Amino acid sequence: MENVLLTVDEAARQLAVSRWTMYRLMKERYVVSVQVGRCRRVTAESTAPYVAAHVAGAAWWAPIVRLGATTSPLGH
Repeated sequence: MENVLLTVDEAARQLAVSRWTMYRLMKERYVVSVQVGRCRRVTAESTAPYVAAHVAGAAWWAPIVRLGATTSPLGH
């Protein structure tokens, strides 16, 4: 059976972010977390939408990079 609830460290590892970034993501409600006794757990299903949002945001830039553009469309 797949874990439904992840520890903060497990969720951070899954998203490849630091533990402190994970706490910020929970505080800013980018991922859903619940209190279990004295521990905080992240719902496993809430990490996928966070990743999908970042992939979707990066996808418009990816074809430009592959075409060899050296600057972003935003002028940065």
